[in-house]
Amino acid sequence: MKLHVLFVLLVAAASSIGMAAPASAVSVMDISAEFAMIVSNRAVPGLMGRRLEDGALVAAGIAGVRVRGQNTNALLAEDVMHYGSMFKVQTATLGGILVDTNVLTWDVYLLDYVTASQKSAFVASDARWTNVTLRQLLSMSSGIVDAEVPVDLEACYAYNTDPPAGRQYLADALSHMPLATKPGVAYSYSNSGYSMAGLILEIAWQRFSGQTTTYEQLMQQKLFGPLGVTSVTLGPPGISSTFATNLPAANPSPVAIGHNLATNAPADGYALGAPVGRGYIDADNPLLIAPAGTWAASMADYTKLLMVQMQTNQTAVLTSLGLTIGTLIDIRTPLTPLPFTNGFSFSLGWMVDNATTNHLLYNGSNSRWVSIVDARLDSQVALIAACNQGGDATVQDALAVLQAVPEPGLMGLLLGMAAGCVRGPRARMRSRQTRQE
Repeated sequence: MKLHVLFVLLVAAASSIGMAAPASAVSVMDISAEFAMIVSNRAVPGLMGRRLEDGALVAAGIAGVRVRGQNTNALLAEDVMHYGSMFKVQTATLGGILVDTNVLTWDVYLLDYVTASQKSAFVASDARWTNVTLRQLLSMSSGIVDAEVPVDLEACYAYNTDPPAGRQYLADALSHMPLATKPGVAYSYSNSGYSMAGLILEIAWQRFSGQTTTYEQLMQQKLFGPLGVTSVTLGPPGISSTFATNLPAANPSPVAIGHNLATNAPADGYALGAPVGRGYIDADNPLLIAPAGTWAASMADYTKLLMVQMQTNQTAVLTSLGLTIGTLIDIRTPLTPLPFTNGFSFSLGWMVDNATTNHLLYNGSNSRWVSIVDARLDSQVALIAACNQGGDATVQDALAVLQAVPEPGLMGLLLGMAAGCVRGPRARMRSRQTRQE
């Protein structure tokens, strides 16, 4: 695989007179050409990704456009992308901060945070609801199966202007259904369960502080704000809380727009890959399930959040959040075996490799966008990719390119080459062949 390298070196003049490159020289491998091939092969509008080693950006690629058909409106590195379920672990991280603030514990019961009438309905529907905990909701082992939740989708979207009220509506709906399994026994994907986790967090904080603060506000106050995450939006850019109409994207659009995964979605007549987002309410899932992942952000800001997850001891960034390394390890600890994988379990927001709990994976998609993250704690390597059209294959291809980037030891060799070190053609060819293996 040919990988193009972009070097940002403050040593060009110095190297010409024989000075060595300083150790602090910054390098970023540009893999945009490879990403452009993926965009072409997969027929998607745009794609971006990056590789980090020890918290430093060592490779990045970006290709394509913000909106299909706007061929001169390039996707930019600072554009906000939708990360979907990759924000589930951020909800768990907020929970961890509240655990370390003694607001609650992982094992508090859901029914202690619902209304009296809701509690009665839950118990009448299935007595096992009394055992559902925050930990089970976050590890998707509560027994809730989303397909069986008796909600009206249009009613859910009606709460986009008031997500906390929407979570109360969802609690009402859940209270009239039995659990599919005994809590804590089996994995079952559940955005509804994560929404109830968000309900617990906001109500627990209100009881603790005496302040009426929503889950969304807590994410801003406890996580985004302290980390300097400023680009985050609830729902993708351009989403409307009220209009059930897909307005034509501005030309040129000032933001990236998501594109649908399938024909006749979100409505009859849509072609595969049509832009869905400006004004259209169905550009994302109902915002009441924000705790399950309806957040969008720039990739730089998502990286700040990811770096919290990469910590392996009590660092300044954890202390600034009021989060202990012990609680972060709780978040990353595998709990629920995943039936559709070979050797992975679900933690509180991560797919974790059972063979080495140092390997974390997850992806996110609302069928309009797709993203993926692969983090390895032992080597401190993290890979991120995001695309503004649904479909896992695109980001899987991007992940393969990011994984092919040279290991840290070879980056110094490449720096030396770019700094004008005396190396013959044969030596350069050998080093290139090494990189391709």
